[in-house]
Amino acid sequence: WPNDTSTLYPVQKKLISEKKLHGAEVFNAWEYYPKVIDWCKDNNLAYFANSDIHYTSGNMYRGEFRRPMTLVFAKERSVEGIKEALFAGRTVACFNNILAGNEEYLKELIKNSLSVKVINKEKKTIEVSNKSDIAFQIKYGSHMYSIVINPNQAIRINLSSGGDVTFTNCMIGQNKYVVTKLW
Repeated sequence: WPNDTSTLYPVQKKLISEKKLHGAEVFNAWEYYPKVIDWCKDNNLAYFANSDIHYTSGNMYRGEFRRPMTLVFAKERSVEGIKEALFAGRTVACFNNILAGNEEYLKELIKNSLSVKVINKEKKTIEVSNKSDIAFQIKYGSHMYSIVINPNQAIRINLSSGGDVTFTNCMIGQNKYVVTKLW
């Protein structure tokens, strides 16, 4: 568990190089370790979010999608499938609508969570629907408009075709976010 400075010590580097350490915790209970996102990326480690709960989760995380959890991209729904995905590093850490992970898996999650429909080509109006339980935060345009697309919500925005959108709650490194095109 990282100290206040989130230092990667020689013993941890040794364990990583010996393939004895396969993942790192980027979220724990209410704590968040931005530097660890870079460690996971730089060392090909699985991203983990843990609750550190010593009683029922319903008492600690009431009413909102805030509970830390690790999303696992398994090829099959079995213990072996999950184990294989964990050792392969196919995870995304999720806490309080913040996601941290490999860009490939975050983009896949975004793609499968949001649907985009062109409403007016001339005005470049699109409708974005969120089919997931995760609220996505996006910034776009020259003035960097900020919008939250809540679960089961659809929004309409004017966005140039091919315009980049920054998902400010999808982290691929410390102060680095997923940037992708919506349409």
